[in-house]
Amino acid sequence: MEENKKRARLKTYLITTAVLLFFVLLMLFTVEKPYEKETAADVVGSICNCFTVPGVLFAGVGGLTFVSSQGVFDGLGYAFSTFGLHNIWFNRSKLEERPKNYYEYKEKKNQKGRHWYPNLLFVGLASLLIGVALTVVYLLM
Repeated sequence: MEENKKRARLKTYLITTAVLLFFVLLMLFTVEKPYEKETAADVVGSICNCFTVPGVLFAGVGGLTFVSSQGVFDGLGYAFSTFGLHNIWFNRSKLEERPKNYYEYKEKKNQKGRHWYPNLLFVGLASLLIGVALTVVYLLM
């Protein structure tokens, strides 16, 4: 059982890494175009950009999922579900399903279970570290 969890976790990290590398390559060949650069420093700078931007995005989304799993955004969610007018006009049954107070809302969220995506955070941070290392190399050239 523990082996299956490790294998599933490794699979999610590999998929996340593959998606990040896809974005790196997409950005490399559509935006930066290092084959058009004249000096080696410009090539390293463009590769640096290609690792930094997806790294910031992945780490940011991973960090937001962690913060959300701690219940930081529950107040906003409750406010939008209580005072927001979404689904009230189109679906009257949603009106009766809404929690009566904030405590019931938080308990309902806790019963559903809270999770976050550490693979996004750690793969994004690794890509960001590669981008920072390439920035140092670029600045030293």
